[in-house]
Amino acid sequence: MRQARALSLFLVMLLLVPVLACSSGPAAERLTLRFVSASGSPSEPFSMEIAASEPERRRGLMYRRSLGTREGMIFLFPQSARQSFWMKNTFIPLDMVFVDSQWRVVGVLENVPPLTETPRSVDAASQYVLEFPGGVMGSLGIRAGDTVKVEGSLPAVR
Repeated sequence: MRQARALSLFLVMLLLVPVLACSSGPAAERLTLRFVSASGSPSEPFSMEIAASEPERRRGLMYRRSLGTREGMIFLFPQSARQSFWMKNTFIPLDMVFVDSQWRVVGVLENVPPLTETPRSVDAASQYVLEFPGGVMGSLGIRAGDTVKVEGSLPAVR
């Protein structure tokens, strides 16, 4: 009886490991941002998870099965450079917005296909990269030249 109970507990734990591995863990640090068009019109706010450390940037939105239309992730880099991303272990299509150190959009990639290792980048240096559910940036008309307004303060890049 004791062995059967131990085996049952082991099997339950074994089934939970993939679920726990795919969760985002403790509440992630967040900030709010808006896009501002060339005409000065602000977008609705987006709630952004922050990826400020190398491990956070490496993991990104991998293993996620969904992302709300007003949610995303902001990747903070220590310096401006040509940033490159892939979609390995990312299950949802994403829009990627590349932003320079002055918070100006320098490029947008829309509906990047999931589960690929193809490097994705734009031909401009960026300090920040924003990721959103695929199709959201197109529906808002976000393009190079728009600006980003961050509400609150950014954490230090680690």
